[in-house]
Amino acid sequence: MRKTGINVELRLRTRSFFDKTLGIAGKVITSKGDIYHCAYLLNDCWLARKFMKRPLLGHAHGSDIRGINGKWGKIIKKNLMSCDKILVATPDIYDVAKEFNNTTEYFPTPIDIELFSPVNDMKIDRKRALFCLKYFDSFPADLGKEILNRGYEIIVMKPGSFNYKEMPNIYRKYDLFIDQQTLPIITKMCLEAMSCGIPVVTHDGRFKMNGDMNRKFVMENHDSKKLSKRLIDIYRTLVNVDI
Repeated sequence: MRKTGINVELRLRTRSFFDKTLGIAGKVITSKGDIYHCAYLLNDCWLARKFMKRPLLGHAHGSDIRGINGKWGKIIKKNLMSCDKILVATPDIYDVAKEFNNTTEYFPTPIDIELFSPVNDMKIDRKRALFCLKYFDSFPADLGKEILNRGYEIIVMKPGSFNYKEMPNIYRKYDLFIDQQTLPIITKMCLEAMSCGIPVVTHDGRFKMNGDMNRKFVMENHDSKKLSKRLIDIYRTLVNVDI
């Protein structure tokens, strides 16, 4: 973004009670910009529209929209209707968001394909499969048996156990990455593994064993540089100025 002349200011928050209430309120109130991009459609976006931060771009990543019929449903619906533009990070929530805001657009999860890339000597003799502990409770027994029957040893890792920049080397130590089996989406971790040329098992239990094809899919659909240019075009449309 900086190379385009756009000054990017991040207003981050944690999951602590203070940060999700007074903390983020203070950050929203003191923010000044030509466009406001909220990466979640709950309290952050609600505060932005209450304090008239315009134009307002709401960026849904999944759990917000999937909770539209739950406790915070009214806020989510109002946020959807009030934003000047809606982006959704996963295809499964597109139709729901589109129902409340006609500007809704699918914006794929960006992946740094240079950081998450194959290396020539990454193949190892052992057949090891990596699975994310976060979704372990929903792991289907029949899928586990099939993976074991294919000769793989399943290794379980807790998300957040490693620095982000260490993750490419982590993926390259395995011959197979197993995605979560609960939601109808390919997760960011699975896309990162695919970008490294690793065979994967996707959310629907499908084995995608061609590492080159996996890499190609990410390069064509999730390249962060291409998506950055697309986001700039969206910003340009919202602020109606040349960037």
